Amino acid sequence: MKMKITILPIMSIFIIFALLLYSVPISADKSSYIKMNTPFTVDPNQQGYALEPGTTIHQLANGETQVYGPDAKLKFKARDSESRVISRPNGQEVKANHIYLIPSDCQVIRKGDITYISKNNKNILTLIIDKKSKSYFPPFDGYIEQAYDWSVVNLTYFTGNWNAPTRPSDWQGSQYYYLWNGIHSTSGQGLMQPVLEWNYGSTHAWTGAAWYVVSDSDWLRATPVSVSVGQQCRGTMTYTQGTDSWLITFRNVSAGTTSDIVVIGFSYQNVAVIVAMEGYEVFNDADVGGDCTFSNLSGTYLGNPVLFNWTELVNSSVPLTGLRVDGAYYGSSTIVLNTAN
Repeated sequence: MKMKITILPIMSIFIIFALLLYSVPISADKSSYIKMNTPFTVDPNQQGYALEPGTTIHQLANGETQVYGPDAKLKFKARDSESRVISRPNGQEVKANHIYLIPSDCQVIRKGDITYISKNNKNILTLIIDKKSKSYFPPFDGYIEQAYDWSVVNLTYFTGNWNAPTRPSDWQGSQYYYLWNGIHSTSGQGLMQPVLEWNYGSTHAWTGAAWYVVSDSDWLRATPVSVSVGQQCRGTMTYTQGTDSWLITFRNVSAGTTSDIVVIGFSYQNVAVIVAMEGYEVFNDADVGGDCTFSNLSGTYLGNPVLFNWTELVNSSVPLTGLRVDGAYYGSSTIVLNTAN
C-alpha cells in the first residue's frame, strides 16, 4: 500500500508535466522564429494563422515580422526568408507573413507607417510597416493582359461589371487566376481592388473579395463570397468626402452578396485606374478561362463624369495564345480581355 501511495503522485506529476509541455504553443518561445505557411487571420470565416483581436504586427525593413498580443508583449517572430510564397492579385507573389485576412465591413485607417483595422469600432489589428510602399508602373509581374489610365487627376468613384467566365479546362490544376478593376495610388498609398479569384486557397472555384494593398508587400483580404460561372460581378470603389473614406466593394450581383473594406487615408488625387487579368502557374491555354468583358466602366469626381484614356497592354512573355485587349481608347466604357478559350 505504501508503494502505491508513493508511486501514484509521482506518475501524476509526470503526466501533468508532459501535458503542459506538449500544450505550450510554438509562439511561446519568443527567441525562436515560426515558419508561416498560411496568412494571418482575424476573420473566423477565413482559414489562416489565427490572431487575437487587438494584435499588433510590426514588419521590419530587415524582413523580420514581430507579433505582439493585446497586452503589448512579444508573442513570436517570423522571417520573410522562411515563409511560404503565396500569389496575390496585383501581379505579385508575396510571403504568407505579409497577408492579413479580415472580416468584411472592417475599417482600415492609414496614418503614415501605421495601419489600424477595426470592426464595430473596436481595434482588431494594427500593422506597423517599416518598408516603404512603391508606386509600380504596369506591367506588374503576373499580369496577363490589362487596360489602364495612369493619369487620372481626381477620382471619387469607379465601377465596372463583368460576368464570371468559363472555368479553365484544366480546372483541377494548381494555377491562380484573377480578374479585377482597381484604383492605384501614385503616391504610395496602395491599391484598392474588388477581385474575382480562381482557385484562391486551392478551392478550384470562383470566389470574390475586396482587397486592399497596404504596401508593395502587405495585403488585406475581406471575407470572400462564392461566385458561379456566368454570374454577374461588380467592382466598385466609392469615396465619401465627409469621412475621407473609400468603400471597396466586390458584389455578386446575381446572388446579392458582397465583400467590402472601408479605407481611410487614401487620396482621391493623382491615381491610376486598371482593369486586369493575371495569373500564376499558368503554362498553357487550359490554365485560364474564357474571355472577360468589363462593361459599364465609369468614374466620377464629386458627381462629375471622369473619362479614362485607356492604354492596352498584353504580356508577350506569357505562354498563351489568343490574348487581345479590345476597347482600350479614350472614353471607352467597355474593355474586353480575350483569351483563346
